[in-house]
Amino acid sequence: MKLGVYLNTTTGGVDYHKQIWVKAFAEGINTFNPDHSATLIEEHEPVADYEYSFCFSFQGEYFRKTNKMSLLRRALQEKHLQDGKIFFMDSDVLISYQGQYTGGSKAAWRTMPAKLKETEQGLRYVRIPYGHVHHPRAKHFYKDNWQDRWNSIKKNKNITIKDYENTNGPILLVCNRGAEGYGGGGKPAHEWARETILELSNHTKRNFIVRFHKANINDKSENAKKLTEWSSNDSNFNTGRISIHNPGREYPDLIQSIRDSYAVVTFASSAAAPAIIEGRHLFVTSPTCFFYEDRSGELSDIEKPKQINRDNFFKRYSHSHWNLLDLRSGDFWRHVKDEI
Repeated sequence: MKLGVYLNTTTGGVDYHKQIWVKAFAEGINTFNPDHSATLIEEHEPVADYEYSFCFSFQGEYFRKTNKMSLLRRALQEKHLQDGKIFFMDSDVLISYQGQYTGGSKAAWRTMPAKLKETEQGLRYVRIPYGHVHHPRAKHFYKDNWQDRWNSIKKNKNITIKDYENTNGPILLVCNRGAEGYGGGGKPAHEWARETILELSNHTKRNFIVRFHKANINDKSENAKKLTEWSSNDSNFNTGRISIHNPGREYPDLIQSIRDSYAVVTFASSAAAPAIIEGRHLFVTSPTCFFYEDRSGELSDIEKPKQINRDNFFKRYSHSHWNLLDLRSGDFWRHVKDEI
């Protein structure tokens, strides 16, 4: 089996930590078995003639940048559109918990010793889907022997599973990046928030908090402005029922915001996943979400949420998320090799 690993499907420089992961993916395959080889490719073009490919991230149909990196990602996806023989690397859906590199400033990263960069990255996990990024098309090679691995991850991330409880808190809407992000379905975040609030209001009298994506700090608060403009002109919502968490302005801690809420609602944002850990009912409106199967029902069930078996999420997380040691040691490759 020969696999092309494309280093330039991510960036170097301040984001060099991403290239550490790409190299580790190739290293683990070559360490594991001489019959399997991974070639690290540092050119942007053309796409090499390998049966299998690795692409650092997904290039969504609504996300049409034209730089060399984006064009390479798109070319790889198109190459494997029919056979699905491609691995991706995506962010950790529980990235909010301990074990993640917080980074600090870009200047701090540039001056950080290489060995320390490796140490910081060793605490992280990433999701490695096969064939596609989005549920249910993505394959993650789930197996039954997941409990020991999940316990190890919990310890590394300092995760404590909380019991479910009903509170008098507001409903927290956790937005995707919106039209610019590949996971947002091409819809601006403020539009999804407005439509979701209108639907939820048919089933609840609770207040709402809308938390825009941290990447929206670059949109000059346009999403917040448009949502505020709509709500201020609607008599059902101009009485303070809607609060906004806006990056760059009022942006409280995510985990605490989830703990203070009654329930969490998202389109498909990974930032909503901690609701499963924190014992808050989770509602998901897009079937492409990794934890769509873990939702507490439809939006109409907001005041009568269904109980879920969280073990299903823990199992899927354990066999879809991997750290640097898992990759370099060949543990990841041993886990997947017989199923591709």
